[in-house]
Amino acid sequence: MHNLVITTKEDLENLIQASVRKVLSEQPKQELVQQDAEDKFLNIKEASQFLSLAEQTIYGYTSKGLIPFIKRAKRVLFLRSDLENWLMQGRKMSVEELKVQLIKEGKI
Repeated sequence: MHNLVITTKEDLENLIQASVRKVLSEQPKQELVQQDAEDKFLNIKEASQFLSLAEQTIYGYTSKGLIPFIKRAKRVLFLRSDLENWLMQGRKMSVEELKVQLIKEGKI
């Protein structure tokens, strides 16, 4: 059975804000720190280690514009989330994923 609740706009806003604050306060602080650490700037050496590519390969990719990077005062930096997205662009779907997609599109 459903109950109908009538409230004011202000009360609804306060209820939503309180709910969001409660959820955020329950989230472990370490998880928040980890999220911030994951989206940090990497130098060439760190990007090389993260991607398991030689530093020279990274320099080659930047000069050809094949990889997202930031250049400031002769320093080349990479945003970790940009590198993760760049990696995912090269991801190939498995046969099972392709089947599911074709079924969703009504092609099989």
